[in-house]
Amino acid sequence: MYDDFDYDILEAQLSLLRSLFKTSVPTTASDVTTALRSTEGATLLLNEVVRFVKLCVVLPATSASAERSFSSLRRLKTYIRSTVGQPRLNHLLLLHCHQERLDTLELRTVAQLFISANEKRSKYFGNF
Repeated sequence: MYDDFDYDILEAQLSLLRSLFKTSVPTTASDVTTALRSTEGATLLLNEVVRFVKLCVVLPATSASAERSFSSLRRLKTYIRSTVGQPRLNHLLLLHCHQERLDTLELRTVAQLFISANEKRSKYFGNF
């Protein structure tokens, strides 16, 4: 599927990677990255393995979060809000998807930072 990998080199480098784990077998990507970082020159020698590990780390286990964000987008962009621009819609979707982190914010502090960033804002909003 990924044609930019040289599978023969990757197979050879994976066999070299096994030699880094003399006593135990790696069970997580964290084990592999720790071994690659702790061995001097391993990232240069095992460049295909490093690329493969990076790909494995960034791939989500499921597509459920992406599907949820598309469902949220459909709910956010209703007929009434059809004139909302793309940047604002992206920001709204981001806030909607991370509501639990948003609920932990101190709104007074955010408002004070917003107002203090510009002289005109402090003139219009006063001391918040």
